[in-house]
Amino acid sequence: NAELDLKFLNPLMIMHSFNGEGDPVYGEKMKFVSQYMAFTVDVTPVKNLRLYGLYAQNEFQMPHELESAEGRSYPNGMAAQLGAVYNLPVSYGIWRFGAEGQYVSPWCYMRLTPGNTFISSREDHMTAKPLIYSWIGSQYGADSVCGTLRADFENFDGRWSAGLGYTFLAHGENDLRKLLTYKDGSGYYFYPASGGYGTANSPYASQEDAIAKARDMGLSGTPEFTHSITAEGSFSFNRVITVGGSFTYLLMINKGHELGAFDQGIDFTATARFNIL
Repeated sequence: NAELDLKFLNPLMIMHSFNGEGDPVYGEKMKFVSQYMAFTVDVTPVKNLRLYGLYAQNEFQMPHELESAEGRSYPNGMAAQLGAVYNLPVSYGIWRFGAEGQYVSPWCYMRLTPGNTFISSREDHMTAKPLIYSWIGSQYGADSVCGTLRADFENFDGRWSAGLGYTFLAHGENDLRKLLTYKDGSGYYFYPASGGYGTANSPYASQEDAIAKARDMGLSGTPEFTHSITAEGSFSFNRVITVGGSFTYLLMINKGHELGAFDQGIDFTATARFNIL
């Protein structure tokens, strides 16, 4: 509910230009401020083929910023996504084949505190559980690599459809739970630039240890690997009633980031839709 600052209406401002740090209008509200920048591309080079991509960042240290220890302790937060979809019409319907890959760096979306980290929260008033958090951005959040392959078919009159998909996910140990765990009454200490090094509330023995973690762009710790295969379909009896279902098999390797731990499971759903009007 702060006063409007006209500089935020300037279309040429990007990233830190939006930062109101030191502005008396914002004051304490700065702990809830962060910046996010993204570029997207969507191209149809030939008929029935779509190519798309995205690059996003919420932190990127320039060379002159890396000259100081404090600057090196701020990790780059970047993400990239590439995908392709090919539509193949046949006499009885249309096939859709898709492939997508994405990389999210270990500290993307994360900031010094939960207040300016890119997350959303909600309450479940039916239980006494704490807030439920989810990422704003990739559904898998920071510190992840994911690849997906899909094949779908739908007949021309839309009466039935079927699909088969495979997803591979590799996830490092950085997650929101750690950001919420390493804290005391004065602040949060999981983010490498947050200080408190060598204390009981910090995971870093020294600033050098924090810098090493901040500059590492690979998956952190022991990655958890997940393979999942999903088959799904739907059928319309008429314009009023449509039923559908899906079945998923999931295999986890290094479950809970424990080396050699395996787990597997299945998930299935059944749906029915009724169109009254």
